[in-house]
Amino acid sequence: MHATTPVNVKQLKSELMNHPDKHFVDYLCNGLQYGFDTMVKYDNIKTMECRNNLSARSQKDTVADLINKELLNGFVYGPFEKLPFDDYRVSPLGVAEGKYSFKKRLILDLSAPHNDTNVSINDLIDKDLCSMTYVKIDDAIRLITNYGKGTKLSEHNYKIKHILHLLDDFLTVDPPEFDAERTMALMTMIFNRLNVPLAANKTMGPLTCIEYLGIVLDTDKLEARLPANKVERICKFIISIIQKSTCTKRELLQLLGHLNFASRVIVPGRSFVSYLIKLSTKVKELHFYVNLRKESRVDLEFWLRFLLYYQGKWFCSTWPKELPSLNDKSLSMAFLELYPIVVAALLWGKEWKCKKILFLCDNEATVAIVKKGRSKCIEIMKLMRQLTWCACVNNFQVTAKHIEDGKIPPPRSTCREAATQLPECLRSNVVLNETVKQLWTHAVANTTRSLYNIGFSHFVRFLLLNGITYNSHDLPLISEDVLIYFIAHCFKVLKLKHTTIKIYLCGIRHAYLKSGYHNPLETPHGEFLPRLTLILKSVKRIQGSQTRTRLPITFPILQEICLRMRKGVFGKYIDCLIETTCIVAFFAFLRCGEFTVMNVDKFDPLTSLCISDIILKTDYAILRLKESKTDPFRKGIDIKLFKIDNSICPFLALKRYLSIRHSEFGIGFPSDPLFITGNREALTRQFFLVKLKNILELCGYDPNLYNGHSFRSGAATSAGESTRRRSYDQSTWSMEIR
Repeated sequence: MHATTPVNVKQLKSELMNHPDKHFVDYLCNGLQYGFDTMVKYDNIKTMECRNNLSARSQKDTVADLINKELLNGFVYGPFEKLPFDDYRVSPLGVAEGKYSFKKRLILDLSAPHNDTNVSINDLIDKDLCSMTYVKIDDAIRLITNYGKGTKLSEHNYKIKHILHLLDDFLTVDPPEFDAERTMALMTMIFNRLNVPLAANKTMGPLTCIEYLGIVLDTDKLEARLPANKVERICKFIISIIQKSTCTKRELLQLLGHLNFASRVIVPGRSFVSYLIKLSTKVKELHFYVNLRKESRVDLEFWLRFLLYYQGKWFCSTWPKELPSLNDKSLSMAFLELYPIVVAALLWGKEWKCKKILFLCDNEATVAIVKKGRSKCIEIMKLMRQLTWCACVNNFQVTAKHIEDGKIPPPRSTCREAATQLPECLRSNVVLNETVKQLWTHAVANTTRSLYNIGFSHFVRFLLLNGITYNSHDLPLISEDVLIYFIAHCFKVLKLKHTTIKIYLCGIRHAYLKSGYHNPLETPHGEFLPRLTLILKSVKRIQGSQTRTRLPITFPILQEICLRMRKGVFGKYIDCLIETTCIVAFFAFLRCGEFTVMNVDKFDPLTSLCISDIILKTDYAILRLKESKTDPFRKGIDIKLFKIDNSICPFLALKRYLSIRHSEFGIGFPSDPLFITGNREALTRQFFLVKLKNILELCGYDPNLYNGHSFRSGAATSAGESTRRRSYDQSTWSMEIR
């Protein structure tokens, strides 16, 4: 066996003849030709074969194809009839799929086995001897700012002299007056001589604007920014998370990865991830959920506003040469206070066209200078000329107002204040305030309120996206035109149905009424907005009547699900939990929302299923359903689940589940959730549906054709077709009630 490389090692050794470190040259050339030392240090390591990861075991054909490609390229050897080593370790294979390219590749888990007394391959490698450091985007920005505007950039898969590189991504930086084309030609010639392959689609330059390490470097504007597709991707991710009250640790870490990447450019953003990082340490397992509280939402709101307003741009340059040095002690405070005002105008003046801009400043001298437009100080006048010229070019007016330090008031809405004026005695009445809040909470059903919140969140994001500011104290005043454009946004961008858009509009109305505003969907005379109504009808006409295919889970499918669960899928307790909920949902004709909660914070002992809601008799169980879709006033109903002569029995399933639950978590309190996950939290709709779809896929069914309502419809279908109709009828009540 010998190493496989396209590099001309003989030519490389010749090129490095004058290299000062002969030991390094020998190590490099011998490694390319005969293979590199793995640096694994061991004494009598135990022979061990690790089981492949689930991603590899479930995609055997993909693994075989990828291994064959490695064999054809000469990157691996085998298969062997006889093992070439007496002592060996087989690390598990896995299949990783690109998040956006969806390209599959093999991965070798050298950290396995996990949580085991046997050490992994990575544990056997000296970390100090084999540590690596990588180039940062800051290194490229520093070179660009040193050379100034018009700096030439080139990118290759491999480079040599005066370059920055991260693995196989290389960047050269040349000053504007330098012949960058000559550098490009010289490097290409050397790589061809060494037989180093260059990817034509990844070789660019010399240019003044190029994407390097996922960041766009623009030397003409002296600007480093996130690519537009990455800004959009991160915004969508933030919006998807910020709409939730909980998320898994895996989702949170993925989001932190995106924000950490954005922090390469948006340097102040690093201050707005500390709470999220701390939050990710609250749970151990990746599938465990964390609560997204106010602090995390504040951080995410910052990121969303910055990304949406400024498109992920961060401006960097050296201090202007025409201004005094920052170390000059003669600089007045008025100059230092004026400088950020001028910078703000230069950066965002294009967005201020036809507007009057008011700067609040705690320095009286700066306020006077901005109002007058002039100063006796020559250095300050340089700044004022820049500010005046920028205002003329972009057609905006600028003024300033003195505010004492720390007393800048938040924006206020006089319309809202007029609509919600209350005597001081009422505003300070704690009992009545809490009562009003409670009444607002119960004004609509929990599920309806959740949909309203989602719709209003989308509306807020739409306003932010289009420059309409919003804060937690006051809602923005909106017109019929804004609502019409929001409908267009929902229809074109969010791809929502007519019925969903109507619910979102109701959510907007609910939020405004709750905050003391008038109904935004009506005219001052109490009539529906006429143009808004026509636009909604137009959306309905274009979409037509489309229904999603949702198949029932009949008794035979339920049997397949239960039999597959009994072979073991998620673990003893979770398998029992999912099997029991499936059986109970089927025999009790339950809707998904009647045995799950939207999220763990939404569990309410007054409405949700608790331990006290199940009573086991000799040959049947009584399930107390406190409320349902057709029972909004919570009269409640008792459902009898009889013991039947079948391996799929609701009575026996509940009895077995309660036994395993008690052994795992103890007896618990009567008000505790009936169905709980492994971390003792109430079973959520998302958790149940994810597990259900996984099982359906393992059973050979398309999971996209089924949902939580499939058990109820499947029970009705089976009750009509099965000869055991009597058994089903005994297990539930008349469908007319439900």
